[in-house]
Amino acid sequence: MSWGAVIRCCAVMVVGLLVGCASISARNDAFAARQGWRIETVRGEDFDHRVYFSPGRRSSAKLHVYIEGDGRPWFRREQINLRPETPLPLMLRAMARDSSPALYLTRPCYNARVDQRNCSPWYWTDGRYAPRVVASMAAALRRWVEAHPTQGISLYGHSGGGTLAMLLAARLPLVERVITVAANLDTAAWTRHHGYSPLRGSLNPAARQLPVSVSQFHYLGADDRNVPTGIFPFANAPPAIKVRVVAGQAHNCCWVDQWPGILDETDPATMRKAR
Repeated sequence: MSWGAVIRCCAVMVVGLLVGCASISARNDAFAARQGWRIETVRGEDFDHRVYFSPGRRSSAKLHVYIEGDGRPWFRREQINLRPETPLPLMLRAMARDSSPALYLTRPCYNARVDQRNCSPWYWTDGRYAPRVVASMAAALRRWVEAHPTQGISLYGHSGGGTLAMLLAARLPLVERVITVAANLDTAAWTRHHGYSPLRGSLNPAARQLPVSVSQFHYLGADDRNVPTGIFPFANAPPAIKVRVVAGQAHNCCWVDQWPGILDETDPATMRKAR
C-alpha cells in the first residue's frame, strides 16, 4: 500500500482517533500526577519526549529509566493508527511499583499532541526502531541527566520498549544494566514468524552487541504468542546475559504483578546479598 493510500485510510478515522489519543495522553498525565511525579517535556534531537519523574521512596544515586512497548501501531492489518498509544501502559504501572528514583521516557510521537514536530506514521510502523528514534531518545535522556545528575542508569523496557532499551544502551555510557520483558530482540526473526513485512529502516538488536560492562536481564513469557521464546536471539547466552522464562506469562499479562520480584532479582544490592 502506498503512503498516499495509507494517509487516505487514516483520514476517515481522524476525528475519533484525535479524541481517543488526547484522552489516553491526558489519562497518562493524570496517572502520573496522582503518583506525585514530575511531568515535563524534554527536547530530543528530532522529537520532543514526554517524561514522568519519580524521586522514589528510597535514597539512590542511580536512575531507573522505563520505556513503553509499541502500543497499537496498526488499527487493522493494512490500516495504520493515527497514534500508537497504549490504553493501559504496562511500564507506567510497573514504575509505580518501583521505590527507586525513576524516569518514564516516552518514544517519539507517543503521548504527545498530534501536531508534534517531525511525526509521521513511519516512526511507529516500519521505522519504530530507526536511528533517528534511538538518537532522539538518547539525546533527551542525556539532557535529563545533565540537569539531574546520576551515577548510573538501568534501562527497563517491555516488548518494543525492550528493543529500544538495548539500542539505547550502546549510546549511553552511564547505562549499567538493561532489563527487558517480553522484548522483541530479533526484529528480523519476529517479522518472519508473524508473516509481517520487514521493519525496513529500523535497527535490529540481534545484529549488535553491547559492551560486556552492561549487564543484561531478559524475561520471557512461556505463553507469549507475540514474542515466543523460540525467536529469542541469545539461546546460548554468555554468563553476563541472564535469561529467564516465566511460566504462565503471556505478552502483557501479568508482568506488573511480577515487577517487585524482577526489581529484587536485578537490583545490585539484592544480588550482592544473595551471593
